[in-house]
Amino acid sequence: MTSHTLAFLTVLLGMTAPLAHVAFSQTETAATATSTSPVAYVYVSGTTSKGANEIAAFAAAANGKLAPVPGSPFNTAGGGSMAVNGKYLFAIGGTGIDSYLMASNGSIKSVASFNALPYNPDGPSGPPYILFLDHTGATLYDVFGDGDNNPYQSFRINEATGQLTFIGVPGEDARVFDRPLSFIGDNKYGYYASAWIDGPAIYGYERNSSTGVLTRLNNNTPYPPAKASNIAYYPSWLVADPTNHLAVAFFPVPNAPGIVNGPTQLATMTVDSAGNLTTSSTYKNMPVTATTPTNNTINKMNMSPSGKLLAVAGPKGLQIFHFNGASPITHYTGLLTTTQIDELYWDNANHLYALAEAAKKMFVFTITPTSVSQASGSPHTVSTPTNLIVQPKTALH
Repeated sequence: MTSHTLAFLTVLLGMTAPLAHVAFSQTETAATATSTSPVAYVYVSGTTSKGANEIAAFAAAANGKLAPVPGSPFNTAGGGSMAVNGKYLFAIGGTGIDSYLMASNGSIKSVASFNALPYNPDGPSGPPYILFLDHTGATLYDVFGDGDNNPYQSFRINEATGQLTFIGVPGEDARVFDRPLSFIGDNKYGYYASAWIDGPAIYGYERNSSTGVLTRLNNNTPYPPAKASNIAYYPSWLVADPTNHLAVAFFPVPNAPGIVNGPTQLATMTVDSAGNLTTSSTYKNMPVTATTPTNNTINKMNMSPSGKLLAVAGPKGLQIFHFNGASPITHYTGLLTTTQIDELYWDNANHLYALAEAAKKMFVFTITPTSVSQASGSPHTVSTPTNLIVQPKTALH
């Protein structure tokens, strides 16, 4: 076993540590609900004080105010990572993936479970640990953290029952490490950025529209020119907009002996009809994010449904940028909070939900291209949260 594998296993074990009970503070009760219909449901995974897994659910009003969903928190088999497709919530449960039917009031009910372990091509080791969906919500994918190549697994979702059927795994040359794919607007291509020391790269995959199967692209990936010859850019995160553009976070590393002291910068790339990438970004027009210390990477990025706003989270907080398609990304806000942010999701009503795991807080902001405000009651106190997912009400089946 190499030192790189050992290092990754250490990270993986940290990511799969036991969950902790999730609950709103005493002041956050159902009485805080407004008379308006919820615009989204927010789910936070955790465990009880006795070690039982649970998922807490909250209804978000049009003003961003949160109230517990009736019956919440819900006892579950797991919930480290979650994904929602408008009808079902999928959650990691040990070596399996559990399916929960979402009611019209946001409550969830267990309906199916699938053991993903036998379908790992590297043998029965490790759990699935990241879930994500394509844009149609018909295909569920995971990153299977086996400490070796960590493949993507693909599953077909039975719309009537929520049961999963294993589809396949991309070939040996299409292995990944610790990021979900982000699909462009037409759902044909998905991309992933890796700063892994053995092969920092942007990987592309083509999704079969009929089966959902992923195939690795041999795509052209030009990086933005760096400031000096002794600097190389490593991509660490990316996210697609609703059309055919990617926002990509790059941080500088030595390309020759010496120390590089530089911040993470944000580039934009355009996907052509064959899945190849082009960029007009350079170190001169790539904005710097204030969310990371020097020589460090961000924690997460998320694109607003409109594709006009980019949320960036890191050890030093949360920041919003204007996303302009193929044109350079531009600054919008400073740090909205200086608390480390780990998870980010938008709804379809201009709300951004940001989870701070270490600080045990969840922030809610209302953000448009011209205004930013923090929702009433935010930040909400939670007890050692593990993961966050948001289901916009307008997307429910």
